[in-house]
Amino acid sequence: MTTFDTLYSWVRELPIIDWHNHLDLQVLAKNSPLGSLYTTWVKPDPYKHRAMRICGEPEHLITGDAPEAEKWEAWRRTLPKLVGGPLFTWARMELNFLGIDGNENVSLADWTPSKMLRRFGVEYLSPCVRASEIESLETQGSLENLGYTVAPSLRLNIGDKVPTETLEHFLAAGCRVVDISVNDVSQLTLCFDPMSAVAAFASSHDWTMLLHLGALRETSARLREAAGSAGGFAGMRAPADPAPIADFLNRLEREGILPRTILLTLNPLAHAQLAVLTGSFVEDGVPGKVQLGPAWWWCDHADGIRDVLEKQAAYGVLSTFIGMTTDSRSLLSFVRHDYFRRLLCRWVAEKVATGDFPDDESLLKPMLENVCYRNAQRMIDATGNIPVSGGATSPLPAPHESAPSPGGATSSLPTSHRSAPSPGGATSPLPTSHRSAPSPGGATSPLPAPPESAPSPGGATPPLPTSRGSATGTTGHIVRRKYPSHTSVMETSDNRAVILFVTVCVIGKGQRGRCPSLDNDMVHECIVDAWQKADTWLVGRYVIMPDHLHFFCSPATYPIVPFRQWIGYWKRLVAQTYPVGLGNEDVAPPIKHHTIFQRDQWDTQLRTGDSYSEKWEYVRNNPVRKGLVQDADNWPYQGELNGLCWHER
Repeated sequence: MTTFDTLYSWVRELPIIDWHNHLDLQVLAKNSPLGSLYTTWVKPDPYKHRAMRICGEPEHLITGDAPEAEKWEAWRRTLPKLVGGPLFTWARMELNFLGIDGNENVSLADWTPSKMLRRFGVEYLSPCVRASEIESLETQGSLENLGYTVAPSLRLNIGDKVPTETLEHFLAAGCRVVDISVNDVSQLTLCFDPMSAVAAFASSHDWTMLLHLGALRETSARLREAAGSAGGFAGMRAPADPAPIADFLNRLEREGILPRTILLTLNPLAHAQLAVLTGSFVEDGVPGKVQLGPAWWWCDHADGIRDVLEKQAAYGVLSTFIGMTTDSRSLLSFVRHDYFRRLLCRWVAEKVATGDFPDDESLLKPMLENVCYRNAQRMIDATGNIPVSGGATSPLPAPHESAPSPGGATSSLPTSHRSAPSPGGATSPLPTSHRSAPSPGGATSPLPAPPESAPSPGGATPPLPTSRGSATGTTGHIVRRKYPSHTSVMETSDNRAVILFVTVCVIGKGQRGRCPSLDNDMVHECIVDAWQKADTWLVGRYVIMPDHLHFFCSPATYPIVPFRQWIGYWKRLVAQTYPVGLGNEDVAPPIKHHTIFQRDQWDTQLRTGDSYSEKWEYVRNNPVRKGLVQDADNWPYQGELNGLCWHER
């Protein structure tokens, strides 16, 4: 019989894609050595702050102006009291990851954010950034060569009006997710117009829309004043009424602008209602287009996670489930991906033992890999297709012994390590001894040492996570991808047209700003000439904007020349013939052989002829929306080099 240990071995070492979190882009970009254990582990974590308040610690020892040593002792007094809750389990996992016992407020100066995230096995993370904080996207130039991809997500409140220019800034920075806070679902009806504009942009650029439903954010005015709006004291509203949610999604669908959507509810009583609702909004060729999201906020513990799994399996399709994200401000919270994987594997093992799930590796392994990694990879991938053996694509990968890398190749999963990394990078056995911490009454109570194993929901004790890195500090299996992945073009077997919609941006100051230097006759001629010379793909309709360009293209030869090889070729041709001296005063003027375009681009394979028409209508009106012309037909930098006709057969 397939056991927990076998199931867990299939997913334990898969990379982590964390598509929604609250990490600070500035901290990630600076990548400075970390401070003390307190400043890294306790200070940024509202969960810990809330527990300290419940245990009676005064606010000045939590978020106030008390010395760090006193705040640390307040946390030490609190932790032993948390036995039985998820925070206690997470704390043990976090200490285990660091390879320390947590009795001293030690320095973590041997760690940097990038070292920690690589050691966790992070491949992609998406910190949320508000539209009003767009200047933080200036850091994007410093978020390269980290060993993983950092791409901001756009954080909105329901009803926020977002200029198209802001959306395009986020697009240029690699955004793949727009996150909308909807405290009261009736607001979905009242605020449809501004949200439909955001949804239209998201749909046209294959972004995913997150709807966070039902938070009661206005509770204690005293705590809000003392600790800020994210102090860990929000409440939970009554279960979300699915009717206004259905109406909102239906209106978007009728207008052809419904993007991929994840519904996250704070009240677990709504899990079943929303899981049922997701089956009403589907799209050909898009598995799980609208789906129930992971257990969120107050629900991301063992009971909440198991409830979401049960509801997703009963009312949806488990193999399309998007899996886990941290939704956290703490670097150490990435242990929760392993927490989720252990819970998932224990739950599946129980189902196998009772006969509810088949004891069949060919069915279970792809399902687990999809939930833990591949579904999230598809979501952030612009094309939405993952290659499997033989070069074909499939929403459910065939069983295999190797895990696909983002580029489509396969590499063997790394073997697990039995030692926990110390801050210095070496490995050491998990500590067994611990000291005593003073309790508020003056007595001493033992501070828990990281155990060899942590209890699972079923009562057994599967192993705690261990490091993915080696003793020398290498990153093991981590794929060093600096930009969003682009998988192979799908060569259709039913003779449908193969047409890609592509957006390419100009490089600029700090790799974030885009130099407005494309909207002139010489550059226009330069780009068109490059496309005509690079004739293994045919460019159809196109629009060249001042700082980016959109176009449709289709392969001219079979077998298909790799898309990225072709696009890299014509980019080099443009760079070689680009007129010297054109540029923005804030950016060094381009010279011959200078890099003109950002290294990456966004590309989407069209699925229907309607999609082709809709995207072109949106693209051709870009100059109008930017105020460059009043009539789209009057924009001089557009055209059609080849007729790309959509055909189904």
